[in-house]
Amino acid sequence: MFTVTVRCANKRIHEYKRTLLNAIQVVVWYNRVLADPTLDVPLRTVLFAGKATPAYHLAKVIIKLLTSIGRVVNADPSVRGKLRVEFIPNYSCTLAEQLIPATDILEQISTAGYEASGTSNISS
Repeated sequence: MFTVTVRCANKRIHEYKRTLLNAIQVVVWYNRVLADPTLDVPLRTVLFAGKATPAYHLAKVIIKLLTSIGRVVNADPSVRGKLRVEFIPNYSCTLAEQLIPATDILEQISTAGYEASGTSNISS
């Protein structure tokens, strides 16, 4: 059974929302499995979600990085069945209502002083 982890599921991708830190964590997990294929690791599916505003170049680069990490990890047969990475485009409250209840872990860690509240994962 896989642990489904949603990391950085926000309506908007921003560099201050720790998306890059979470992406690096996925790369660390990937490298650990590559270094020792017999390593007993939790089975993980990691989901990233969000949108970039049209003029926000850095957010578009972050999305490209996330999809590139996913493409490498998901194509590698040595980690198949151990780690999977997906980017969900056009994330919205409607999608969150379906996605969040299906996850084991939801990580939305806001950086103090940059976000009005840490309630973006709460659906009405």
